[in-house]
Amino acid sequence: MYIQDKKRIFYVVSFFMIFLISIVETYFDFLLLNFYGIHNEQIGSSFYSNSLIHIVYSVAGFYYILRFEYKKSEKLNQALVEENYKTELQYLKAQLNPHFLFNGINSVYHLIGKNDVLAKETLLQFSGLLRYQLYESNTHILLYKELDYVLKYIKIEETRRGSDIRLNYDIQTQSSKLKIAPLLLIPFIENAFKHCSNHLDSNANTIKIKIEEAERKLHLNVVNSFDESTYENRVGGIGLANVEKRLSLLYTDKHQLDIKKNKGNHIVNLYISL
Repeated sequence: MYIQDKKRIFYVVSFFMIFLISIVETYFDFLLLNFYGIHNEQIGSSFYSNSLIHIVYSVAGFYYILRFEYKKSEKLNQALVEENYKTELQYLKAQLNPHFLFNGINSVYHLIGKNDVLAKETLLQFSGLLRYQLYESNTHILLYKELDYVLKYIKIEETRRGSDIRLNYDIQTQSSKLKIAPLLLIPFIENAFKHCSNHLDSNANTIKIKIEEAERKLHLNVVNSFDESTYENRVGGIGLANVEKRLSLLYTDKHQLDIKKNKGNHIVNLYISL
């Protein structure tokens, strides 16, 4: 109501000012015409023409000002949105760091006592992954570096799980210059290892990972078997919710994520336009 009242006052004042200026200008036109001895100009027509000109100029001026203020407001809103995105992305990444650290330590823990030499080697590999995450993944990075990071993580999990699972992975890329936001792919792969089934027959515990980039299109396909009797009761982490939110922020209209379960398999398909 307050804003509407202010608008009404503004319009009334504007109309009054146009009316007053038109009268003053008409009066001076009348004096000027009399000074030059021109007496056939009607005061009414002069007033109407002056009023019309002032109205046109006023409307054009208001249009320009409103358009300028609108663009200024849009730039400010865009800056606020981008700043909000950056803040939220930093928060999400801060969540991901301890999540990754927990999973990595858990992987090494399972090797201690079983194979201490392998545990040391895995811990060294894990420290390399952690160093990458902390110091090299602050902005968009080269895709091949991110895929190398993913490959190292897969090999660590392959070492930890050993013959308990049947693992198949294939990573291919065409371009060495494309960039991607870091740590978008790893949560889906983590989830596959975390929730893979644990049947007595290791041949029934399968994980298939395929990552392919072609013509600036990245496709991640992850399929893992799971035990339907225990899958629903497992406590999930923040990884998947985190990455889904990051995807919506970073690749708003440039990604497609499809997650489903089919015949004892958990299937993830992620497409990103780079």
